[in-house]
Amino acid sequence: MGCILTENRDPDLFAMVVWAVWKRRNDMRVGKRGQNLPNLVQQARSRLHDFLLHNSTATTPVGRPPTHWQPPAHQRYKVNFDGALFKSKSQAEIGVVIRDS
Repeated sequence: MGCILTENRDPDLFAMVVWAVWKRRNDMRVGKRGQNLPNLVQQARSRLHDFLLHNSTATTPVGRPPTHWQPPAHQRYKVNFDGALFKSKSQAEIGVVIRDS
């Protein structure tokens, strides 16, 4: 991605091509016929063009009010969690934080 940005390439097209490669891989993994590789970039360009055509309305950015963490109400809990998979070690980890008032 760094090369795409530093060489003034099209990051939107890059994202579409990466998605198309990912989808082709998944389709073939489950026995479906994947898209033809030589046409992959052209199909990605076409999908990007269609997306931009249908999502080109001008929007005005809206400022987001600052957020401030607050403890949960009495007798309530907030739970935050995250996980990671380590394929090379055949391990998974999860971390959990639970806060009360």
